[in-house]
Amino acid sequence: MFKDITKEELIKFRGADSMSNCNLCNKEVDERETQEQCGLSLCLSCEGKYTDKELAEQGMINEVKTFEVDTWILFDRDSFNLKGYRYKFCEDKKDLLEIYDQDLPKLKEELSEYLFEWATDGSSKDSLIPFVYFSEDDFQDTYNPFKGLHWEDYYADLDMPNEWVNVSYGNDELPSFISQKDIHKAYHIWINSFNEKVRKENHDLDFGNELAPRFNITLCYGSGYDLLSTNSFDEVIKWIKENPKNKQQIKETKEIV
Repeated sequence: MFKDITKEELIKFRGADSMSNCNLCNKEVDERETQEQCGLSLCLSCEGKYTDKELAEQGMINEVKTFEVDTWILFDRDSFNLKGYRYKFCEDKKDLLEIYDQDLPKLKEELSEYLFEWATDGSSKDSLIPFVYFSEDDFQDTYNPFKGLHWEDYYADLDMPNEWVNVSYGNDELPSFISQKDIHKAYHIWINSFNEKVRKENHDLDFGNELAPRFNITLCYGSGYDLLSTNSFDEVIKWIKENPKNKQQIKETKEIV
């Protein structure tokens, strides 16, 4: 017969690092007796008590995001692309983010054993659940999740016509181009992000509850109306080629810019 042991004896036997607190009821439990739900570590009593939606409505979920674009960082001296990996910002340390724990097996597989140990700072050996943290300083000359997408990322997937000129200005809401060097004959093209989540954050009230289209063509910078709104870049190219400005439009442009 096995005798019952106290919690203190269990901690001594397994080690204090094996104990954790349920993110809902705060009960101290063994890590091996927890379940993961939406990034939360739950005891067996709380696991399944709420749906993912209910947890989100209660503000319990630290949103899990995904690196949607190329994000090159250094593990030791080796470059690695985090595109496709999920992450979340640390609740207790807002200046840090961590790779989502369910993606760590994939990361371990894609890195060498040495680099994974380096990336986890040894936590893969000392803890049942290793972790990979990054600070903003780790995202130099690449997509910075602390600041959001660079404007270059908004159109990185597009094959821009050679005659187009980048006229993006820092105080504008979106990056933009003109369709040729002659500003009076050129149309002005505004480009939103390919990422619908980002476009929702850039939401334009003019479109009501609808998601703003990715591309908008205006007569010129400062023009108060759109000539074409679409999600198709091919349609943008075709429309500009088939609709050169007439004399009246060129005159109107000169009055604005």
